[in-house]
Amino acid sequence: MHDRDFFGETSAPLRRRLTIIALPIGLVMSLIDGGLWWNFGLMSVPGAIASSIHGLAAFLMAIGIISAVTELVHRTWMPAAGVLAAVGRMSLSAYLLETLLFTAVMQWWGLGWFGSVGRVGLVGLAFANYAIVATLCVLWGRTFGMGPMERLWRLLSYGSARRS
Repeated sequence: MHDRDFFGETSAPLRRRLTIIALPIGLVMSLIDGGLWWNFGLMSVPGAIASSIHGLAAFLMAIGIISAVTELVHRTWMPAAGVLAAVGRMSLSAYLLETLLFTAVMQWWGLGWFGSVGRVGLVGLAFANYAIVATLCVLWGRTFGMGPMERLWRLLSYGSARRS
């Protein structure tokens, strides 16, 4: 196995191990981190411990999630793979649009909901925001193939917006 073949079929055993080991460990560490931070705040010894746990927990969860999603796509158990691919092809445009939409919901010049939405509501808004952005990425991608910001980036980088 080559180190560049993480997403290939030959790395399936490694991805399965990372999914089974890294994801649960990262999740437990993240829950401990959140519990310490929630109960003691960051300006305390437990808060400092939480801060040191956070980075490793985030890394383990990221590796576990990437491994799990890759395995699901390889096994065709991922009906949303096409949607995720569309968002991935225009990730800069998607990121900027998500930021613009969420800012419009929260800031005074938009709906002004900052501080008035609870945590569960914020999670719901985040899912709704992503659903809107993903839908727009799929529709845009069908017509134009490349996101508007990716086209601009290519134009500024190579002097042409054409795909190579």
